[in-house]
Amino acid sequence: MVHSLQYLFCFILLILCSSCEKIIDFDEEESKPVLTISGFVSDVDLSYLDIGSSVSILSSDNPQFISNATATLFRDGENLGDFELTNAELGKYTFPLVLEEAGEYEVQISSGNFKEISSITSIPSKLQGVEAEVLEVNSSGGSEVRLRFIDNPSSDDFYHMFVGFSSDGGSNFFITWFGSNSEYLISDEFGF
Repeated sequence: MVHSLQYLFCFILLILCSSCEKIIDFDEEESKPVLTISGFVSDVDLSYLDIGSSVSILSSDNPQFISNATATLFRDGENLGDFELTNAELGKYTFPLVLEEAGEYEVQISSGNFKEISSITSIPSKLQGVEAEVLEVNSSGGSEVRLRFIDNPSSDDFYHMFVGFSSDGGSNFFITWFGSNSEYLISDEFGF
């Protein structure tokens, strides 16, 4: 009797715990592709854009890179010129000059039947009076460096820092980020 009740209980539990499936019809139309961009605007290196197109979730197509776009760069409303196509296969465009001034930058992109898109970013002013002192270099290539600069404590800034070193007469650069409220700057690159 006890075993029968246990089997009955397990059977009911099994029925209750079994998954149910309900198919829901999706009646939305497939969305039209739009231009997509990913890029970097810099006053240290050449600025670049990767331009492609989106695909609908309902589509079996793959996203496409765009090689016939016009991408124009503006600083504070002034037309600085167009990005140049540097890799058609990957939709990569590069601005031919290194930007020299802080300000608000806008890129406007158009291509064929796509709706024109734009994106805005800014390059902040460079910090003045930055002092760097190498405190220690260990055998594994790690370094301890002290940086000093004046920061506005009422502003929650973030800094973008380019660090270079020369061990063989050459110069190698890499990028790392840290927040103004961070006490430590840590990067896995080059043991820094």
